[in-house]
Amino acid sequence: MKILIADDHPVARRGLRMIVSEAFGDVDCAEAADAATALTLARALRPDLLLVDMRMPGDVPTSTLCRMMRTAVPDSKIVIATAFDSTTDIRDCLIAARMAAC
Repeated sequence: MKILIADDHPVARRGLRMIVSEAFGDVDCAEAADAATALTLARALRPDLLLVDMRMPGDVPTSTLCRMMRTAVPDSKIVIATAFDSTTDIRDCLIAARMAAC
């Protein structure tokens, strides 16, 4: 299984890597600290699972990133991780993760 973890906090990425390794066993896990790198890696690696932090540095909102990832790797599962409680942002990301860009 190929997994891409996109989070700007190194400790969070390490923790998520440990969780997915324990849950799925031997995984090929890549990491990205920003949206641009995450999209580049998603296109290159075509991961089965994308774990995406809802708030990362850069000019690309996560809802846009999810839409772009859905287009780039339509068969991947996208999981959005967040500690924030903005229902509007969460809803926008969930909608974007389900559909391809128009």
